[in-house]
Amino acid sequence: MAVPVVSKAAKKVFGTRNDRLVKRYLRIVDEVSKREPNVRAMTDPELRAQTQIFKDRIEAGESATDMIPEVFAVARE
Repeated sequence: MAVPVVSKAAKKVFGTRNDRLVKRYLRIVDEVSKREPNVRAMTDPELRAQTQIFKDRIEAGESATDMIPEVFAVARE
């Protein structure tokens, strides 16, 4: 019977898995939104060129996960 009590207490302290995922995704959304003014100012050819820039950065060793907000900002535009 101790497990449900611990589980309820843990959910109150740490939140549910869904709460944690939503919080993480909202941080990514905030990062994407911060980049909007810079990306919005890009022309269509500049936006298309970003794909190759992203590929080059990945080949150079940068983590694709770290680039997610920037990639989403370009994709949204």
